[in-house]
Amino acid sequence: IIDRDESHALGFRINEWEIKGVPLRIEIGPKELESDQVTMVRRDTFKKDQIAVEGLVDSVSKKLDDIQENLLQKARQLKKDMTVEVDDFVEFKRIMIEDRKFIRAFWCENPKCEDQIKADTKACTRVLELDQIDKTVEGQCIGCRSKATRKWLFAQSY
Repeated sequence: IIDRDESHALGFRINEWEIKGVPLRIEIGPKELESDQVTMVRRDTFKKDQIAVEGLVDSVSKKLDDIQENLLQKARQLKKDMTVEVDDFVEFKRIMIEDRKFIRAFWCENPKCEDQIKADTKACTRVLELDQIDKTVEGQCIGCRSKATRKWLFAQSY
């Protein structure tokens, strides 16, 4: 998309595209036209690079791949940092109220049990992680203490 809106200042337009989530912004101004280069700005790192026009397509493709990989790694790290494993319901409630983290815990997969957990903590199951789908390990449900064979991720909705 080419933004030719001259009724707003450059800073306003840059901010507008960042809010929209555009991952890569290419700036072409008088300096860039003179030097046959463009300024490329990554939204994830705000790093600016000068790129030759002749290699622009390859550079954009590579930058988008780099952005995707960077965002994936950040998301994985955030999930790791924000997930705790809990076996005790008192601790489960404390973490949900005070820390609002993801909690990995055994669950019996009974909807009534989940309803009670949600009533007590405002948290419910969010996902059964891929490594848990075929895995069966015996444990006790975090809510009702009955038999459970898989650990689920619980979280509050916002």
